[in-house]
Amino acid sequence: MPRKAVSGIMLTMLLIGVLMLTFNAQQVKAESISIMVPRNYPTIQEAINNANEGDIIFVSPGTYYENVTLDRSISLIGMSGHNTIIDGGGTAFGAVVYVTADDINVSNFTVQNSRKDGVGIWLNRCRNCTVSGNNVKDCGVFGGIGGTGIELDYCKGCTVDRNNASNNNGGIMLAFSQNCTVYGNSVNRNYKGIDTVYCSDCIFIGNTLSNNEDLGIHMFAPCYCLFRDNNITGSNQNFGVHGDKLSHFVNDVDISNMINGKPIVYLLNRHGLTVAPLTYPTIGYLAIVNSTNIIIENLTLGHNGEGVLFAYVNNSIIRKVGTSNNEYGIYMVNCDNCTVNENIATNNFYGIRLDCSYNCTVTGNTATNNNVGIRLSNCLNCTVSGNIERLFWMEWWFWATVIAGTGVLAVGVYFLKKRKSPNL
Repeated sequence: MPRKAVSGIMLTMLLIGVLMLTFNAQQVKAESISIMVPRNYPTIQEAINNANEGDIIFVSPGTYYENVTLDRSISLIGMSGHNTIIDGGGTAFGAVVYVTADDINVSNFTVQNSRKDGVGIWLNRCRNCTVSGNNVKDCGVFGGIGGTGIELDYCKGCTVDRNNASNNNGGIMLAFSQNCTVYGNSVNRNYKGIDTVYCSDCIFIGNTLSNNEDLGIHMFAPCYCLFRDNNITGSNQNFGVHGDKLSHFVNDVDISNMINGKPIVYLLNRHGLTVAPLTYPTIGYLAIVNSTNIIIENLTLGHNGEGVLFAYVNNSIIRKVGTSNNEYGIYMVNCDNCTVNENIATNNFYGIRLDCSYNCTVTGNTATNNNVGIRLSNCLNCTVSGNIERLFWMEWWFWATVIAGTGVLAVGVYFLKKRKSPNL
């Protein structure tokens, strides 16, 4: 065989050998290893700092007074949920457990004592992370601003399951997050239970919320979220939805969700329907969305964000309904040609409120002992007459032209009318 051919074969074999060694080395490097705390490292953070992607850190029972940051894709597992404690000592800046990377699992810990505006477990801009089987407690000042047991901000595809969040300012909070799942959690004795802000395509299944002082489940601007088998009891406002466009109210909420043993009735795209004691004998919460020719009558509804919610509803009537202890007794958003007649709204923050609604009539209602009896915001061609109310507010915008020197500037001018009823 010619010498050049032999040299070529040897070179090829050498290259194959080098590639195989490199491949095997990468395989070895990619294999996860288990790290034990405190056996291998005395603190959880030191173990994290020395871990590689995919490693698993097991933490033995004990109390670890530290604030930890997970900045790589690893699993952090407590050996005993009640007895493996991460304690922020009331001074944790931001969070006791702070997660900033994708594909992280935090499971089976007790996490406690963030500072007064801090978070127990905080996922910030993460994907595909899991927070499971933890006890999170004593985070934030009860009833204060800030402070949450478990919080997800700008996250996608994350799961919060089978945790216990108690005695926090907020139990579980999701903000600006997508495709996340919250299931099987016990959220009890917090100031607020589950709170969401601008979340979409999230799933809430089988959560139990009890005795959260202010809010049970509150949603601000949710889109296409699904709710099944959630059980809410004992909150001042058990369930509520707020938003400013139709998609914020298009959520899949069925009657498997219960408030104090009564089903949530959340109806979308209905036409020609009457909601009354004969057709719906028990109602824990009532919302009508994107519907026409609806009649709501002879109901008593309370202790929610809204007693009756109409969102994007046309040619419909709410009459002879009693609402109390809600944020909004009757709340109408972007409704047209609707009538609110002979209702009694007491002890709500707002008795009756209409936002961005048109050609509506509010007559013959009693709205007393509310912070504001009747309020209209940015409504056109509406009639308000013959009501007994403690306080009436009306707000609207129009465009005015202001001449300044040689220039002409168009500005929005805001007007507010406020009066006490002569009936009181």
